[in-house]
Amino acid sequence: IKGADKDSVYLDGDGADDVIKIYYDRTGALATLENITVQNGIRGIEFENVDGVVRQAVIQNNILVDENKGAGIYAEYRLHLDSVLIRNNKISSGGAGAGVYAYDSVLIESSEISGNQINGASGSGAGIYAHQEFTAYDTKVTDNSMMFSTYNVLGEGRGAGIYAYKTLNLYSCVVSRNKIRGAQSAWGVGCLLYTSDAADDLL
Repeated sequence: IKGADKDSVYLDGDGADDVIKIYYDRTGALATLENITVQNGIRGIEFENVDGVVRQAVIQNNILVDENKGAGIYAEYRLHLDSVLIRNNKISSGGAGAGVYAYDSVLIESSEISGNQINGASGSGAGIYAHQEFTAYDTKVTDNSMMFSTYNVLGEGRGAGIYAYKTLNLYSCVVSRNKIRGAQSAWGVGCLLYTSDAADDLL
């Protein structure tokens, strides 16, 4: 899908459903979205069983209620973001990756992930949750938050900006002003790298 201009091509979910859902019944497929704005859905974009590429796009103001992974973008396979603004997406009942949830490897270039939020009992990666290799160049991850309205004795907040489960590679990036409020415990407000060797590395 390629629009003429992200400032004039709007796909609006009107709070009713996922705005874009792409599924392929065989592995090896690649879906590319370019020059569009995706907004006001339950989820912005879902890539299921396909590799996803998003370029020159805005993903904003999506609110996930009944699920808990990826309000802005949910990707099962590899994901590449280039010159993408992902902002003000929310998960209302705890979860992971309000801005971006990537189960496979993710590469982000020249993008901004800001103002995304997780509310509820516990959360991981309000800006970005990456389960496999995560690499970013020239990208800003700012003002993402986990906001729990009351002190929760069981609640945990992990990596308000970025939660990376295996590897974390940042080049010329800015990670700032991310926050966790109201959780019983919090780790890595900016970034949390969780390694499979049973050690938490806080950056």
